[in-house]
Amino acid sequence: MPSTRSSFWLLAAIIAVVAVVIYAPTWSYDYSHLDDNELIVDQRLFLAKPPGLFAVFSRPYLPGASNTYYRPIVTLSLMINAQFSGIRPFGYHFTNGLFHAVASVLVLALLRQLSLGVRPAFLAALFFVVHPVHAASVAWIPGRNDLLLGIFALGAFLLLLKSHHRPGPVPIVGHFLCLLGALFSKETAVCLPLLFVACLFAISGKRKNLRLRWLGAGWACALLVYFACRSTVITTSRSYWSGLAKSSVAQWPVLLSDIGKLLLPLRLQVLAAPVDTVAWPGLVVILGVVITLWLVRGVRRGVVAFAILLMLAPSLMGLLATPLVVLENRLYLAVAGFSVLLGEVLRAIQTGRARYAKAAPVVVAACSVVLSIVTLRYSRNFRDSDQFRMAAIKASPHSYLAMYLNFGKSRQVANGPPASRAGTGGPAK
Repeated sequence: MPSTRSSFWLLAAIIAVVAVVIYAPTWSYDYSHLDDNELIVDQRLFLAKPPGLFAVFSRPYLPGASNTYYRPIVTLSLMINAQFSGIRPFGYHFTNGLFHAVASVLVLALLRQLSLGVRPAFLAALFFVVHPVHAASVAWIPGRNDLLLGIFALGAFLLLLKSHHRPGPVPIVGHFLCLLGALFSKETAVCLPLLFVACLFAISGKRKNLRLRWLGAGWACALLVYFACRSTVITTSRSYWSGLAKSSVAQWPVLLSDIGKLLLPLRLQVLAAPVDTVAWPGLVVILGVVITLWLVRGVRRGVVAFAILLMLAPSLMGLLATPLVVLENRLYLAVAGFSVLLGEVLRAIQTGRARYAKAAPVVVAACSVVLSIVTLRYSRNFRDSDQFRMAAIKASPHSYLAMYLNFGKSRQVANGPPASRAGTGGPAK
């Protein structure tokens, strides 16, 4: 494995090629007709000839369906797609694949900035690229919100680390702009300032060197800008937020299910109801991580803490979303956190010269190959609306789509063919 600084671009090219190739079959996929029809097909006139940039930032994410989400950057990306693709799904799927490639290269760059070493960083980034849960973000067009969140969040981490090592106005301004981009891509980004602090402590650990006071002021300004723009478009009551908080407490098994999918993606579900999730893989993963960290000497506590927070924060934020569905695209950033943890463990094994120093990279590489096969098979569930619906119903009999189709069948028996198209509309994400 090359070790010079210029080798980063070679490894980045390999990561990007793998990311593009593994999702190349999705370029021929159709719409799932769950949210993507509302985002693209029903909005084709607006996307093709928008009245102006202001209009993008002055409308909710899903007009006419759900007014609780504000994601203008995602709408802007769909608008750019529409200029070249119209409503043909190829362009949107192709762009999702490119976004995943960009995010994967940024993961590799972040791992290198955390001083994990060339080989551990590459293997951990490869793990991120091929992870099967990313199919919900890449193969499903509405999963783009998490791709953009990942790109902006990872860019913010990298620019923050650059400004820490080499202070200057350009990287720190870029950091704050990336934070705004993440906020305007998905609501999960409100947890990023906490992760920024953890990232700084991971590389420094000395509070006096972190300049947290003025960094915190910049983060607060970015959050104020976001909430100010959001409040002009979306109004939510206190009862709405209190209801989400109460429902999230009851969804703790979903958190364990999400954690389990990070290392044991044995029960992947296209669109699941919380009642159909299983918690035991999460318990196994937690136990495995604890044992691994106990056995492996030399892991850096700051990096481990940052990785765990990056794994848990997006999943915890996901619990505040609708309690009706569990969506795997919410795990995009969480997989990046697991990749950081994996890379740190590989680094500690490599530097510690343990007996399993040579075996560990081989095991990770073999697991990546297996995950690639799983990803290729699993992403087929997003091929078209029929495949999407059947996969959702098979994996989760109590899912939104299963209930929708059962309701449609009961109406058809009683009143004849339903007026609405099966699969149209969808849950908020």
